[in-house]
Amino acid sequence: MAGTKVLTVNAVRLSPETIQAFEAACGTALRSGDYWYDPLAGHWGEWGAPPFPRPLAPGLSLGGPLPFNASGGQTAVVVNGRALHPTEIMQLIARYGSPPVPGSYWLNASGDVFAQNGLFLFNVQGTPQRAPAPVMATGIDPEQGALVRGMDELMRLLRERGEEGQLNPDRQEVLASVVKEAQHRLLSRSTDPKATLRHMRTLIERVSALDQHSHPARPLPTGSRAEHLSAIAAELRRNLTVELVDARASLEDKQALTNLYERVAHADSELHEPRMINDRTALAYEREKLRQLALDVRTYSLRTHLMIAEPFWDFPPKPRDPNTVCFSGGEDVLRLIQPACAERGLKFSSSASNQDSGQGRWNQLCISNIAIFDLTVRPGPELAAVCYELGLAFALGRPALIVATLGQRLPFDVDVPPVELRGDGGDTHRLGEALDEVLYSQQRNVGRSALRETVNYALRRFGQGRGDWRTLGGLRALGEQPNPGGLEARGILETVLEHSRAGTLRLIHPSWVGHYPAPGEHRCFHVMPFRERWSAEAMVITEQECQQSGVRYIRGDRVQDPRINHSIWEEICRASHLVVDLTGYNANVALELGLADTLGRHTLIVGQGDTVERLFPALAKRRVHPYSLATEGAQLRELLATFLSPNSPESLEVPLGLE
Repeated sequence: MAGTKVLTVNAVRLSPETIQAFEAACGTALRSGDYWYDPLAGHWGEWGAPPFPRPLAPGLSLGGPLPFNASGGQTAVVVNGRALHPTEIMQLIARYGSPPVPGSYWLNASGDVFAQNGLFLFNVQGTPQRAPAPVMATGIDPEQGALVRGMDELMRLLRERGEEGQLNPDRQEVLASVVKEAQHRLLSRSTDPKATLRHMRTLIERVSALDQHSHPARPLPTGSRAEHLSAIAAELRRNLTVELVDARASLEDKQALTNLYERVAHADSELHEPRMINDRTALAYEREKLRQLALDVRTYSLRTHLMIAEPFWDFPPKPRDPNTVCFSGGEDVLRLIQPACAERGLKFSSSASNQDSGQGRWNQLCISNIAIFDLTVRPGPELAAVCYELGLAFALGRPALIVATLGQRLPFDVDVPPVELRGDGGDTHRLGEALDEVLYSQQRNVGRSALRETVNYALRRFGQGRGDWRTLGGLRALGEQPNPGGLEARGILETVLEHSRAGTLRLIHPSWVGHYPAPGEHRCFHVMPFRERWSAEAMVITEQECQQSGVRYIRGDRVQDPRINHSIWEEICRASHLVVDLTGYNANVALELGLADTLGRHTLIVGQGDTVERLFPALAKRRVHPYSLATEGAQLRELLATFLSPNSPESLEVPLGLE
């Protein structure tokens, strides 16, 4: 029933009576959503998030057992069966001076912390103290023991240097977490001790390399570009620190992450050189080094979003340019953004030549670092053109700067806050600050992973056939890993695609975690405006034709997830067929078509009236089918029957061999 409050706790939906008891315990009304609750300690929070500051009483009868992934399942520190959120790890580092030792612990409502075997360790509400060093297992290899003791000594030196101010606090946190990881690996059981020792030596070498860039921070001139860039480097370090305590990261991922941290530390050291006081010198360094570094950090953060797609447009041969911006919008905003880009040495991607407009715009977006989308343009084909390219950008994982007027109601729910223009003479400055933010920040938290689904999809497409045995062997071995690493998966899948007979398949890193059509399941997602006078009739016709063809019919306005963009993205990912109705050039419809075109889903584009005559440039050469609802929608029925026919090409589920 409309308006009914829906709450889940520990993945179990609550009854109305339990919701009342839950809200009484919280002392406030709760909005519909998913929550978790720890009945031992009383901690609680939103699903996938850290706990709220104020705990509840322990022992409440709420939902099911506390799941491991209630806060995202991202770290190796487990309390009462829940993997702590990275934010909680950072809080523990701030309180105790070093990261907690990975493992499982018990915590009661009084703050008593116990080891997994029941041994009391300490009370979190008492005087902060470091947890005792782990006891060495009996029978440990002497060389392992020496390495453990050596890393204990290294940890002591790191603390001393931090207390003496000789080591940057952020760097100290990273170094300590790397050492803790090494200690944990040494003390855990391993089927290949020699490989473990080699990994330990590699970690120690990387710790030494990281430590070489420690420096007492020299003060930088207030308001200088170097001061601003140093703050950006500090934010990059903080983001990488959170990544370092991610238990899901593979050895290869961790090595790449340590390398990125080393590069950021080196960049920060260079920014404190006396020559960087000159803003032109700092800007040149930004163009030559720092933007590429930030791009590499962002690409690393999206590694678990890896997907196999078959985009409608061909990928250009050129790589991404860290100093190039793609702009989509009108002349008024273009005049405001150009001075801000020129001040930062950013260039606009050049217009396409010898290509149709759609392919040209796609090429510009692919080679750009970030993209700017002007939503102040007129509704209709002009706004639809901008939103279509915004959909392409989201699916490609491109950071987006969205521009709107002050108080403007956006045409769709978007998880990127817009820059609002005020017309007071300060808009170019606001856009410049937003450019810096988009160039260097991570716009979304990256939580879940698409790697398992992507590997399984690759196995369905390529793993059952014949071809290069080394490539197939690597893919099948990847499929046997419980938690494949993002960088290893990309390397293997790149080789698979190089040897495949499907030259149009590409690897992408979307903004959100992706999915694939289920094998053997036919789903048609209907993309259209749902509140027009003709909408109901078009929906009924499409649903009837889907039923006759044995295809499940899905509508965006029936999706229950409150995160509209996320739910629409998931439905487009899972769809085997999409029917896109451009009638009226609805902005939502155009954005969703951009998502579908990047994934390469099997799509039928239709439109009433003068839709075909008013196509925006990117779609000028696309096949858009006109239809009328006269004669009981006979035209639309005929189009749908052909599109949904079993003899119509399927979207992606065609097994392929390797050469």
